[in-house]
Amino acid sequence: MPSELLSQMYGDRIAADQELGEPPLPWRPPEELPLPAWVDIGKWRHLGKPELINAVFRCTRCGMCLTTERCATMIKARRRGKGHHELYTPRGLISVIRALLEERVQIDELSPQAVEAASFCTACGRCSVPCIVNKAYHEGISPSPNIDHKQLFESYKLTLAEAGYDMGRRYRKMLAAVAGQPAADPPDEEGMEDEDL
Repeated sequence: MPSELLSQMYGDRIAADQELGEPPLPWRPPEELPLPAWVDIGKWRHLGKPELINAVFRCTRCGMCLTTERCATMIKARRRGKGHHELYTPRGLISVIRALLEERVQIDELSPQAVEAASFCTACGRCSVPCIVNKAYHEGISPSPNIDHKQLFESYKLTLAEAGYDMGRRYRKMLAAVAGQPAADPPDEEGMEDEDL
């Protein structure tokens, strides 16, 4: 089925490539793509997976994620009077992750707004649906998404929690489990859960 769709969509291009003796490029999952040379993958315990790093650099910043229905980050930002600030969107979160990977900002230099925006995110993955980079996946052409927003944002929040930022009870428990310790569970304001939307 996917090969039939590709033939219908790009039949003339495929035929031209075959005449030149060049096979059409196959789809490659994000973890098999070459990594940007300037990213220090060893520096990132949770974000240092090839598929996550490549996902960040595949984002085209088109803004389709701004149409995500029931995005906890955007809803909570509006409820708190933040309006439509770019940081409080999936695109804004990816921009901050990219700035960290490119070392344009250090993790201990993040603005309070950037940390708050990450804490609002529930890593639900709803923003993967309108994402134009994932269109081929949602149409059944590629076997997996190019950007797994759920995994990306969860890894980002774990990275921030490990750096000492409060990402909520769930992430304290996850980090404690990795360390083999009981989680300190002080009262806090949790990020918005699905039932709150």
